[in-house]
Amino acid sequence: MTDRWCKVRTQTIKTVVEPVEDGASRRLRLVVGNVDPYQAIALSHGSSSAQEIVCRERDVTPEDVMIQERDVYRSFFENAVIGIYQTTVSGQYLRANPALARMYGYDTPNELMSRLTDIAGQLYVDPRRRAAFSKLMREEGVVRDFEAQIFRKDGSTIWIKENARCVRRPDGSIHYFEGTVADITARKEAEEKKRSYAAVFDRLGEGILIINRSMIVQAANPAFYNVTGLSADQVIDRSPVLSAPGMHERDYVTRVCRSAEEKGHWQGETTGIRHNNEIFALWFSVTVIWNADGLVDHYVLVCSDISQRKKQEERIRYHASFDALTNLPNRWLMTDRLEQAIQRAIRCRTRIAVAFLDLDRFKQINDTLGHRAGDELLKLVARRLCNATRMSDTVARLGGDEFLIIAPDIKDRQDTKSLAEKILYSFIEPFQLKEREIFCTPSIGLAIFPEDGDCAEALIRNADVAMYCSKKNKPRHYSLYHRDMRQLSEN
Repeated sequence: MTDRWCKVRTQTIKTVVEPVEDGASRRLRLVVGNVDPYQAIALSHGSSSAQEIVCRERDVTPEDVMIQERDVYRSFFENAVIGIYQTTVSGQYLRANPALARMYGYDTPNELMSRLTDIAGQLYVDPRRRAAFSKLMREEGVVRDFEAQIFRKDGSTIWIKENARCVRRPDGSIHYFEGTVADITARKEAEEKKRSYAAVFDRLGEGILIINRSMIVQAANPAFYNVTGLSADQVIDRSPVLSAPGMHERDYVTRVCRSAEEKGHWQGETTGIRHNNEIFALWFSVTVIWNADGLVDHYVLVCSDISQRKKQEERIRYHASFDALTNLPNRWLMTDRLEQAIQRAIRCRTRIAVAFLDLDRFKQINDTLGHRAGDELLKLVARRLCNATRMSDTVARLGGDEFLIIAPDIKDRQDTKSLAEKILYSFIEPFQLKEREIFCTPSIGLAIFPEDGDCAEALIRNADVAMYCSKKNKPRHYSLYHRDMRQLSEN
């Protein structure tokens, strides 16, 4: 019996040559330590320390082992799912496997090697990356996790990660580079998307909170801290608080998030509070992010300070309803209030007096003293009218030098006359304009609901007719509407 030993990778193989008396031809028995040798048939011999393999009848030589290793390497090289290559130091491919060819968009490794003759100039998007790669290889002998962007055959680009080493000659000079390549484009795109999302998160003007399903804040962007004046220590790993104390229940945000789960989204307005206890108008929305199992992963709360917008809206509403010069209700608001007063009078069975005023000699004053003095006179008139009327009355400016007074809950026509006389009495004192005393009195027309009209338009129109008649009747300065006035005004 002949024993032979040889080293295959990290396994030691003991070869035992002996005859086998089974009526068959002479064979070899190969004993190995817990390894399945290639091209062999396992045969249990009851040995607990080794497996016994019956092979073809011949001696196992070192050459056989080398051939076997070469076949294994070739199979690994050809069938690997990652790219494998060997290149010269100057940048030409010596060998490339099919996976690398597919990764770079070529049909075969031969096509890749024949067309890519200058790796730095043809393959790398930034040739400086190839120079950095070569420098590392020369200085350190290995490159680990080296990332670069390269061109594929069709001109598109992908990201790759290389791990490589220098193979040197016996004299120490570099023979060639060899290594592996992995396509990391998907990872780089995901990282870029993540960076983009992070940039949006950090730079967005609206405040953002990321809240987990346990209603604990996981993250907040800088805008949220700017809006609320809070610090990270007061927000992160705590329950979210948005509203001023007493405005909502303590679980307000939790109930909003639960509502968003049912509807998919929620948005609304609340009264927020800053760190310095300043109250402000806050608009926020909640979006639910679900995981792959259909469960809530987290909530995204976006909020913004709308105090300025609310002030602008208030100014717009004010200018839409009030006269900019006198701050009195304008024609639109006056008409609305008169219609509401009519509805109330119908329910309570009361009367309403409407007084239409036009200033005498206003045009003369305006032309003589100037428009600025005329505007000042209108503001002084508005002040006197407000002082001469009740809190429940409405004093409005219709435009120019025309004013209208709505006086609800009057008893009879005598009350209406008393209103006119009270207004005229307030005009007895002169107005001070540019250190001059100016006398200005109004002509007043009066109409009563329901006798002189059953709607706002009719009452205003008839009070205007009465005012026109009072201008002709100078001594009295006021007139109560009656039907004959319309015919007189038309004539």
